[in-house]
Amino acid sequence: MKKKLVVIISCVVLMLTTPCCSTVLASNILKSSYEGIINKSFDTLSYTDEEYKMFAKKSISDYDRIQSTIIGYLATEKAYVRNSEEYTRVSEFVDEKAVSSKTIAYRESESEYLRKLNDLMGWTIYKDNILYSNFNVSIKRNVANASIVEDYKYYIDDDFGDESFRRREYRFEMENNFDGWKIVSVKTNDPWETEENFVYKEIDIDGTITQLKNEIEKANNAIVEPILVDNLDDKIETSATPLKKWTYSANKAVTYAASHYNDTSNSVFGFIPGRDCQNFVSQCVWAGLGGSGNSKSARPAVSTSVAGSSGQNVWQRNVATTYYSSNTYWLNWTWDNARGFANMIKVSKTTLEGPYGATHYSGDFMYTSKGNVLEVDWDGAPARDTLDHAMFVTQVSGTYGSRTTSQVKIAAHTSPTNTAYQTLSSYNPISSSAFARVIIVAEYYSTTQS
Repeated sequence: MKKKLVVIISCVVLMLTTPCCSTVLASNILKSSYEGIINKSFDTLSYTDEEYKMFAKKSISDYDRIQSTIIGYLATEKAYVRNSEEYTRVSEFVDEKAVSSKTIAYRESESEYLRKLNDLMGWTIYKDNILYSNFNVSIKRNVANASIVEDYKYYIDDDFGDESFRRREYRFEMENNFDGWKIVSVKTNDPWETEENFVYKEIDIDGTITQLKNEIEKANNAIVEPILVDNLDDKIETSATPLKKWTYSANKAVTYAASHYNDTSNSVFGFIPGRDCQNFVSQCVWAGLGGSGNSKSARPAVSTSVAGSSGQNVWQRNVATTYYSSNTYWLNWTWDNARGFANMIKVSKTTLEGPYGATHYSGDFMYTSKGNVLEVDWDGAPARDTLDHAMFVTQVSGTYGSRTTSQVKIAAHTSPTNTAYQTLSSYNPISSSAFARVIIVAEYYSTTQS
C-alpha cells in the first residue's frame, strides 16, 4: 500500500508541477525575446505578429510598455511591407479613436505605398536588420511624449541588389487607457515633414503607383536621342580660358557618399542638424573633384581669398558671398544651401574658378546619371528659389534618357538622426517632375590638379 501511495502522490505532484514549469519556461523565453528586441538589432520577421503585440503587455513599467509598444508598432510596419499576409499592423498599438487620424493615416499609407511599390517592381526584401536607440519619454499621468531613432538596413532585389538604409527619428504622442499605453500621433524628422507648410494626409497610393507605372512604360518605349555631353552644349565657352581643367570623378564622389551616408558627425565639415543635406552633397562633389585633407578652404573649394568676398563663385563650407541681395540671401550660401549650390552650377563658367556644369530645373530627370545632384521642391515646381532638399546620386539603372525614380539610388543627409541610402521611389513617392538635376562636369582652377 505504501508503494502504491508513493506512486500516486508522485503522479499528482508531476501533474501539478508540469504546467507550472512550462509557464516558467515560456516566461523565460518571452523575457529573453523582449530583451533582444529592446537592446539588440533584429530581423523584422524574427518575431510573429502576436509576439510583437505581446511584448508591451508583458512589460512591467510604464517606461518599458511605452518603449515596446513603439518598437512593436514600427517593426510591424516594416514586417508588413515584407509579408502583408502575416502582419496586421496598427490595431494593437494605436488608440481606437486615433486610427483614422491624419498622422496615423499618413504613416499607414506610407507602408502601403512601399508594399505596392515592391509589388509593381517585382522587388522583395529578402533580409533586413532593424535597431532602435535614443529612446526618450516624458510621462504626465495618462499622457506621454516619446521619441526614438530607428536604423533600418535592408537588402532588396532591386536593380542594385546591395545594402539600402534609412534612419529617422520618430516622435509619438501616447495615452494610457483601460487597455494600456496606445499611440495617438506619430511624426518623423523627414525633411518633407519638417517643412513649415507640410500637411499630413494619406498618400495617393493608386495615383502614385499608376503614374510610376506609366513612366516605366514610357521609358521602356522611349527612343533616346543622342545628346552632347549631358546637355552642356549651351554652355560651351567661346573664349579660351586661362584656367586649368580639373577632372570630376563620379566614382570618387560615389565612394565618398557610400562611405559617409550614415555618418552622424564630420570632423572637417561638421553636421548641420535638420539642414545637412547640401553640406553632405557638397562634400561628395568635393571628393569627386579630388578633395582630401582637413582644410575647408583649400581647392577644390573656392574661398573668398580666391573669388573675393563678393564673388559669385565662392564655394566653401559655412562661408557666404555678398554677390546676391538680401532678398535672395540663400543664393550666397553655395556650399550649404541647395538653392545656392544649384544656382552656382547654373551660372558656372570655364573662366571662373570652381565647379563647372549645368542645372536643369525641370524636364531633365530621365537623364539622371551617377555622380549627379538632385534637388527637390516638395511642392512639385522646382525653380531657382524653390528648392528644398538635396540628394546625391550613387547608382542608376535602365537607359540614359528614360530613367524613372525607381532606377535612381540616392544618398541623403538631413540630420544625425535622418539619413538615407536607397532608391528614390522608396525614399519618397513624389513625382520625378519635382526634381532639378545638377550636373558636375569638371572644375577650373588657376593651379594644376594634384
